[in-house]
Amino acid sequence: MNEQMLAALVVLVAAAPLLVIGFYFRSGRALHLLAGVDPKKVRDPAGLGRFVGQSLILLGLLHVPFAGVVAFLPEGQILVATLGLVVLVGLVVVRLLFGLSRFVSK
Repeated sequence: MNEQMLAALVVLVAAAPLLVIGFYFRSGRALHLLAGVDPKKVRDPAGLGRFVGQSLILLGLLHVPFAGVVAFLPEGQILVATLGLVVLVGLVVVRLLFGLSRFVSK
């Protein structure tokens, strides 16, 4: 196995926990795991679970095409793809942070 295929496999392995945890949050059973969110102050627990779960699933799914990029593109183009992934992950995280306030009472 060449280095690029191994790197792609590592990216896919890193995506798996994001997907699993995302589905767990989406089921509504993991709200107590959210740091900085008091479950007693959550107005819509089901909505918050869906929102956080979908965000984590999206983060995991972003890694899948990136793994393909790592596996098949020349090394010189992987840096550009990595920067793109970092920007997309950053946007999802910012959306997640600002979106949490919709579900939590002050």
